[in-house]
Amino acid sequence: MGVSEWWASGAAMEHMLNDHGVEWHEVEEILAQEPPFRRMRDVRGEKRYRLHGRTEGGRCLTIVFAIDGPIARVVTAYDTPKRMR
Repeated sequence: MGVSEWWASGAAMEHMLNDHGVEWHEVEEILAQEPPFRRMRDVRGEKRYRLHGRTEGGRCLTIVFAIDGPIARVVTAYDTPKRMR
């Protein structure tokens, strides 16, 4: 399952920034590293996935997203809980 494009809606970017203090450039830093991802539970019939990574500044984030063909839509990103690092 290869993803060629990543995006987030304005509402998702606002949520990440206001609720979790995560800026889009931090998400992009992690996605550029092409980390492996895992399947999560379905949300309202949509398959969700997650990945973990570290920004260039050393921040550990979890990114949650959905995939539609080669395009992935980022739903949210937040600090990875210490127990999951």
